[in-house]
Amino acid sequence: MTLPVYITFSILAGSRLVPGEERALIDLCSRAYKIDFAPYWRSLHGAVHVLAFARGELVSHACWVERLLHQQGRPPL
Repeated sequence: MTLPVYITFSILAGSRLVPGEERALIDLCSRAYKIDFAPYWRSLHGAVHVLAFARGELVSHACWVERLLHQQGRPPL
């Protein structure tokens, strides 16, 4: 297996994604999970995304969404 010489990463807030990037990410995730990922994408509101590119092509994606954990009678964690 030949690995790409360069892999570049881009880290950005979801609000900074342009429509073409968002569509490419949904398509990538849909292929990876073998489902239509569009409905799940909506749950990622406020996410920070990490995009990986090899030779200019989007090849990987990761993200996180900050959430608060609420336990009854205690302040959020």
